[in-house]
Amino acid sequence: MATTHTVGRFAILVVSAVFSVSTSQALAAGDGSSVPYKVSMTRENPSSPLRKSTIMAHVKQLYPGRILSIMEDKTRGDDCHIVKLMGKDGEFRIIHVACTS
Repeated sequence: MATTHTVGRFAILVVSAVFSVSTSQALAAGDGSSVPYKVSMTRENPSSPLRKSTIMAHVKQLYPGRILSIMEDKTRGDDCHIVKLMGKDGEFRIIHVACTS
């Protein structure tokens, strides 16, 4: 029966299978138990906070690509930032920088 599929049906089957895997991975990652991309950074001068430009340079060095956004998250530390990046390999990454949890 699999050999009788037309090219159009085969493409639809492949797309739905990829979507199913992506959705289950996203749901598994959303439980908060682990952060796949976490970067540790500390202040050079304890009296001045980490600058966004410093964070962006460090993240781009570790994960080449285009930074889409960078947001502070003071609930998870004074210098915690969430960076959203599209890697040169085409992978979308959410990177937690200097977050305590």
